[in-house]
Amino acid sequence: MVNLDADGQLIWEKNLGGTLDDRFFAVMELSDGGYACAGYASSSNNDLDGNYGEQDLWVVRLSPDSISIDLGND
Repeated sequence: MVNLDADGQLIWEKNLGGTLDDRFFAVMELSDGGYACAGYASSSNNDLDGNYGEQDLWVVRLSPDSISIDLGND
């Protein structure tokens, strides 16, 4: 994910997921300036502790500055 200002300048960039097919299909800006992202993950490495099927549903909340990520509880 990338966040750009009105001039197209990079504000922040964040890579999420593992080495397989992990993608978001919906991203929504929240009232606090953060983002809610929904998609699926096929990986079981890097940001992902495991995989429980071929493609697991993945919902991620990014804080407004994108530094902290709430992956929720398993």
